[in-house]
Amino acid sequence: MNLEGSRAYLVGPMDRVRDNGVGWRREITPLLQELGVKVLDPTNKPIKNHTLPGVAKEEKKYKKQYKDHKDYDGLANLMKIIRHVDLRMTDVCDFVVAHLNLDAKMCGTWEEIFNVNRQKKPVLCIIEGGKDAMPDWMFGVLPHHHFFASIEDCMTYLKGINDGSIEMDKRWTLLDQAILETL
Repeated sequence: MNLEGSRAYLVGPMDRVRDNGVGWRREITPLLQELGVKVLDPTNKPIKNHTLPGVAKEEKKYKKQYKDHKDYDGLANLMKIIRHVDLRMTDVCDFVVAHLNLDAKMCGTWEEIFNVNRQKKPVLCIIEGGKDAMPDWMFGVLPHHHFFASIEDCMTYLKGINDGSIEMDKRWTLLDQAILETL
């Protein structure tokens, strides 16, 4: 199975969406795990050396407190840590699954997508409204066969990548897990 041991980072808006971006991530995580994929989730950050709340709800609470007290230095310091950790996860992932809601004001989502794209890793975009809703600019950035209308469509593609029935394009560079375990 091609995806066994690979790492997916889940990208999508968190700041200005009702559920803090948790819902779709909780839906897709077990589906990815069934394929042997390890999931990196910014709403549950896998960090050990920062005093950063790892859950989106807690981060939102701290950000609100800083804004309520007009402590923009505190907010900036918190956001620098969050940004650093999230971009670090883009560096260590093998591919990204992005959930794009164009009604939400996204900022970090775009930076994460462009960062992963510069690394020539697959960015699989689930976009509300389907491929036609994708901003035109993105057709010049990412392969449109990586744009999906639903989690189900994206998972059908990933299952094909996993079992070899869909050929991996040059963006798929997966490391041999057996060799990695000997290091």
